[in-house]
Parts: sequence; structure tokens; C-alpha cells
Amino acid sequence: MSVWMEGLSNRSESTRESYQRHFKGFMSFTGMTADQLRQLKYEEDQNEKPWERSKVENLLRGYLQHLEEEGKKNLEGPYYAVRSFFSCNGLRLNMNRGDAPNNHSSEGSSVPTPEGIRRVLNSCEYIRDRAIVLFLKDSGLRASDLPGLKWEDLKPYGAKGFIGFKVVTVKEGVLARGFVGPETAPVLMLYKKKRMEGTRRLPPEDNIEKHPVFALMSHGDQAMKGIVISARLSHIFELAGMREKDVSGHGLRKFWEQNVHAKKESYVKQLNGRALKKSEKAYDWLTRKELFEIYRENYGNLRVLTKTIAKEVKELEERLRREYEQKLGPLQKFAKLLDEDPEIEEKFLNWLRSLSEK
Repeated sequence: MSVWMEGLSNRSESTRESYQRHFKGFMSFTGMTADQLRQLKYEEDQNEKPWERSKVENLLRGYLQHLEEEGKKNLEGPYYAVRSFFSCNGLRLNMNRGDAPNNHSSEGSSVPTPEGIRRVLNSCEYIRDRAIVLFLKDSGLRASDLPGLKWEDLKPYGAKGFIGFKVVTVKEGVLARGFVGPETAPVLMLYKKKRMEGTRRLPPEDNIEKHPVFALMSHGDQAMKGIVISARLSHIFELAGMREKDVSGHGLRKFWEQNVHAKKESYVKQLNGRALKKSEKAYDWLTRKELFEIYRENYGNLRVLTKTIAKEVKELEERLRREYEQKLGPLQKFAKLLDEDPEIEEKFLNWLRSLSEK
């Protein structure tokens, strides 16, 4: 187990603890110790007969089936924990492509580059989607945590262009006391302004502070579910011509974790809502002001936009204005004609009636 733990040293503490728990379940199911399982796989690999090299793989398949029959929903955790143990010991499990739960996992998503994130941002069809990508990039939250945010939870904090928030994470039930920076804040405010003014499908939102930040396009008082946000992200990645493993919601969280550094890992955990040990809660708890200083010092690492944010927002506002005018133009012309010739309305209706009679 010591070799495995060394191999997981670059993973977060919560991931290491989760992997150990899943692997203990696998050992209990097989009735074998870690050393016995490793030795079994090693001896299998020396066998000249290919059909005699899959005992461990079949044990894992049996374990996953056992968990599924018990009604367990998280099968990806056990699957990748067991594979990780053998991989760190220089042994490779020969699993079939269809063996992975749901045929995919966020464990396979890589950390996106700033260029990759820019490609995704440029592929966003709506300002809401752009705000989602930027918020995940700046906050380190999971997509499943976004539905819990309301506009009243977002407050300017610390320095110009920064916004602070608090939200209880869905996966671990931990309070995240995080921030987003100058690349995200203006887009959020522009998105909020658009909703307050109303759209073709959405009436103006008068009580927006009580509404979810990331809402359905037609119902401002209804939050997007985490699964809907993930599906929307997948669509955007496809538009950007990128595979989901190249950049994903989880990949954006990894990007954040790789670019936010502090003297202690427990400080970073408090920003994006990862569970703390009892000792960390007792001795490493920081004030909001202390967390902000850590975040502000690291924000340069999170920047992905090559232009100044003012220019980015100006261009975005100009594009939205042009789209709005293109849609509104014909109606304005018709309204002008009505003012100039009151009888045109009756002429128009008569023309429609003549069409229906033909």
C-alpha cells in the first residue's frame, strides 16, 4: 500500500482517502490482502496462456456487479481506485472499454490550457454559458454546486473586480468561501443586466436577487440542475471542436487546483469547498480576509484572456447589441409605418385574409 500512497501524492487528500476506502471494499469482497492481490496479478502476467491472465480483472467486474446489485450509484470511484492501485505498482489491468461505469469518468479529463479555455469561451452561444465557464474556471467549484448560488450570495469583495460568495457544496456538504475575479465579474454583471431587462423568452426579473444565478433561459426563478449544466458544457466543448476529456467541468476544477497555491493545502480546500480534517478545522481555519489574500495573490495564474477585460466586455456588449437590433429592426420599421399611415394595419389584415381565402 505504501507504493500506492506515494503514487497518489499529487492527488488531493480527499481523493486519497476515497481511493483507500474503495480499495478496502474490494479487498473485503475478494477476501485477499493488497499484497496477495498484487502478487496474483504479477503471477498472471507471467503466464504464457492469455486466458489465464484475467483473474484480477474478473474479480473487479464481479465487485462492480455486486455493488450495482446492492443499489450503489457510485461505481466509478471503486473502478478507478482499484485500477490506480495496480497502475502505481507497475501492473496494468486489461479491462475492456465497456467495463468502465458509464464508459467514461471525470478521472480521465485532463487539465485544459488557457488556449483551450479561450476556445471554449469563444464557442459559447449565450452570455449565460460564458458566465458558467468563467465562474467554474475562477472558483474551482463543481458544476453540481452552481445551482445553489443566488444573486444575493454574490458580493463585491476585497478589491475592484472581485466577487465573494459562500455556498454549501453538494458532493461533500462543505461550505466553500470562494471568489471570482476580474475576468468573470463583468460578464456576470452583464448577464444579470440582460435578465433584469428581459429577453424574448424571459420577462424582466424584478426580484432577481432572490433568483438563482444560473437559471433556465425561459424561467429566471428556476435554477439549472447540475446535470443540465454538465450537458450544456458538453455541447459547448463540441462546438469548440474539443473532446470532453480535453476540457470539461471537472477539467476546469483541475485547472483551478493546479493554479491556486498556498502554504497549506487546507487553505485551498476552504476556497473551493473540500472537506477538512478535524485537526485542520481546529488549527488551519482562516478568516474570509485571509482567504481573499491567498486568492488575489494567485489570480494571475487563473487568467486566460489575452485582451484586457474592458475590451472583452465592450466587444461582447457590442455583439449583443447588434443581435438585439437585428431581431428588433423589422418590428421598429412596422411600428414606424403604422405611425405614418394608420390605415396600414387594416390593409395588412385584409391582405392576410385574402391569403387564407385562396
